[in-house]
Amino acid sequence: MNFEIRRPVADEHGRIRDLVSQVVNETYGGIWPTTPIHVDEQDWGAGWVAMVAGDLLGWMLTNDCWLEDLWVASRFRGQGVGSAFLNLAEREIAERGIGIAFLSVISSNERAITFYERRGWQRQRELPHEMVRIPRIEMTKAVG
Repeated sequence: MNFEIRRPVADEHGRIRDLVSQVVNETYGGIWPTTPIHVDEQDWGAGWVAMVAGDLLGWMLTNDCWLEDLWVASRFRGQGVGSAFLNLAEREIAERGIGIAFLSVISSNERAITFYERRGWQRQRELPHEMVRIPRIEMTKAVG
């Protein structure tokens, strides 16, 4: 699939929040204390969107050495969107002069953990999660 990754424009921010909310609820709806899970407003323009023919495929955000968010709509998974986002995240973090990138994923999200491990990320430690009883896994990768 030919998609583009770019910075979002202001009139796309509501669509991004809706997409993130949908994916968050699909992924964590059965384990979160409250359902539906409320997604807080944030600076959606600070991240990146993947788009094709007006369809929003996903959103990604890095912050310092962290891959903070990487969300892909379920119907677009397995088509290279997540990999393209991850490559961009690693490059963006490395361009900040940072040698090691970090991310955190809930330990029950085996699909995501496998995705990251296949791309060279390594599990570093298990930590308690602030909102649920399931721990989170901190992962790292040398990027710089």
